[in-house]
Amino acid sequence: MRHVRIYAELEPAAGGDLMGGPPAHHLLRVLRFRAGDEFRLFNGDGYDYPLRVTAVERDRLRVELCGARQAVTPPHRYVELAPVLLKGERLDWVIQKAVELGAGALAPLFSERCEVRFDAARMARRLAHWRGVLIAACEQCGRAELPAVRPPVKLADYLASSAGVVRRIALVPGAKGPLAAVAGTGPVALIVGPEGGWTAAELALLERSGALPAGLGPRTLRADTASLASLAILMAALPAADRI
Repeated sequence: MRHVRIYAELEPAAGGDLMGGPPAHHLLRVLRFRAGDEFRLFNGDGYDYPLRVTAVERDRLRVELCGARQAVTPPHRYVELAPVLLKGERLDWVIQKAVELGAGALAPLFSERCEVRFDAARMARRLAHWRGVLIAACEQCGRAELPAVRPPVKLADYLASSAGVVRRIALVPGAKGPLAAVAGTGPVALIVGPEGGWTAAELALLERSGALPAGLGPRTLRADTASLASLAILMAALPAADRI
């Protein structure tokens, strides 16, 4: 039996539903699903739904709900990962792995040394692309809720808008305190700088905002490595019973 899990904006009903669009295309054309095949669907509400294909109608599937809802335990800690934008596909990789590690949201940032720039049209395309990366990661790792991926903003704007987050931590090369020492156990915003490092003005801005500086040791890590290593440390800082 194949173990297939997909995302679709569908509210399964006991009496049957008609599924079309990209999810149906993937099941029909890529996986060659036929009547009688089963899969699991999640729609972002925190549950998995086991479904069975009852009929194939050209490019659509008729499905029925099999059994009861099966909840998937969400991460026990909210960590919003706020990395400065990276060139190429490296941010895709960060988003994919951050979802697997349990990030509650992704909030890309512009900084003074960030080389990535978007116009409105390109930003819309990138947001749609990142959402696709995020959904695929959820399908793979078993998460039943979709983390948010926010439009990129400048560091100053992010600090002004994230006042509701209990704790802000900024990775700063050479910081005296290790990340584990300031991790705490509550919700946190984790801010990761660009490859070229923060400017003096940005460091002053982070300090004024109350962000706690933290380091990851003596080696200089790439920004994508630092993002994921620090996220793993924050999750591991929880008591064993509360980890993912």
